[in-house]
Amino acid sequence: MAELMLNPLNHPVLLFVISMPALWFGARVGAIFHNRIGKLDANMLEDFKIVLSATLTLLGLIVGFTFSMAVSRYDQRKNLRNRKPMRSGPSIFGLTCCQPPVQRECVVC
Repeated sequence: MAELMLNPLNHPVLLFVISMPALWFGARVGAIFHNRIGKLDANMLEDFKIVLSATLTLLGLIVGFTFSMAVSRYDQRKNLRNRKPMRSGPSIFGLTCCQPPVQRECVVC
């Protein structure tokens, strides 16, 4: 089933062809609403500035925390990859040092 799923990140041209019309359509809808509403008066402009600053602050927080989590996961993967050979070494050594009956039981487990 996993082979049938299409990962769009593996096909950048397809991703571009799909995302450009979607972005263009969103921009056109925004332009239509902007033309319909017209210019904002002073009171509405102050409210708009507050909403805009809050939205950009939240966007900055989301991007910052996402980047922080990606870096920490990369460091964690790197550390786990470096620790894996150290863990498997003593366990293999322990199996070779066991007496033959115990060694067979360990291999079966």
